[in-house]
Amino acid sequence: MKKLATILGLMSLFYASTSAAQCEVNVDKLQLVYINGMFTSSEAAKQNVNALNRFQDKYLYTFEKASGVEYSYNYSETLLLQIAEVAFHKMTDEQYEAGYGRFLNRLVSGKDVSVLEDAAEMLAWFYSTVIEKVDSLMQEYDYTAAERVVESQVGKCARTVLVTHSQGNFYGNAVYTSVSYSYVYPNQAALSDYPMLGYMGIANPTYSVGGYYGQQVPEIAKTFTNANDLIMLAVRLAYGAVPSDSVYANLLSDPTGHGLEVAYLKNRGAPVIAQRIIDTVNGLTPYPMFEQHRVSSSAISNIGYSEISHMLDVRFKYGGGYRYYDVPGHIGNTFINASSHGTYFNEFIKDQYAYEKIEG
Repeated sequence: MKKLATILGLMSLFYASTSAAQCEVNVDKLQLVYINGMFTSSEAAKQNVNALNRFQDKYLYTFEKASGVEYSYNYSETLLLQIAEVAFHKMTDEQYEAGYGRFLNRLVSGKDVSVLEDAAEMLAWFYSTVIEKVDSLMQEYDYTAAERVVESQVGKCARTVLVTHSQGNFYGNAVYTSVSYSYVYPNQAALSDYPMLGYMGIANPTYSVGGYYGQQVPEIAKTFTNANDLIMLAVRLAYGAVPSDSVYANLLSDPTGHGLEVAYLKNRGAPVIAQRIIDTVNGLTPYPMFEQHRVSSSAISNIGYSEISHMLDVRFKYGGGYRYYDVPGHIGNTFINASSHGTYFNEFIKDQYAYEKIEG
């Protein structure tokens, strides 16, 4: 029995180490996770995922993909459409003539509501009377589902960016804060100590970017809203929200200026969104990368390096693990492949770069 326990223990250590090594090779890959917004059917959400994949291929190609865009669907959005239809059918003739019936009719059918007089005020009315009620019914389920999806992607150890649209920002803010403070990597490093989860809120109707945690890390939590996004204008009029940007979308294909693909990912704001995601990705901090490479050396046991962050992690056989900053790619890669790691370290790294002890 003792032999069996020993074997099982060694196997457990082996698989844990292998898992960590496989995980840590992803530190310079990019993973996008999408949470949908208002009036997005499940089919439309899939189309938005495809649009985000195309957007990533066009604008974010310098980062290797961890995998295709993952997403968490807000089922409350389907319920919103159903409630809107019921509300429309219950409208009286007087309300219809007053404009609200015509507004709901066009909104549910996907037609342009900007042609209606006082459309912004009617959107604000609809938001306050319908959407908040739906949120209270569905938020717990949608939030939990989104949290699970984000955690599963962060667990791959890639640079993960949560991309939210419209109402999805409400879920996104909460999920981003919760996961950032609570998640622990397979090697037991805390995500809050080594933030590898960024935030990009598109058409943001909330008061913050990335919730409470996002306010603490503005360099990796960003937002973008078209100046002429009609729906977000209505939200700001009714409740207030983060300011819009100064970019005006071309409204020929989407008069509301709100649709994720047409008004944002394929419009004038696309390069701005891309640059903010790039800045976010570059601002993320890899957790200890020691398991990337095991080396044969009398003094050094493990090495890890991030090309994006220019960080070099070195674990010594006697003395713990250290992180070296602003190490150029040619130095990091040559060190990993050196015939004598100890000699190369002493000649080209020791006392050359700022460092701190992060293990042991």
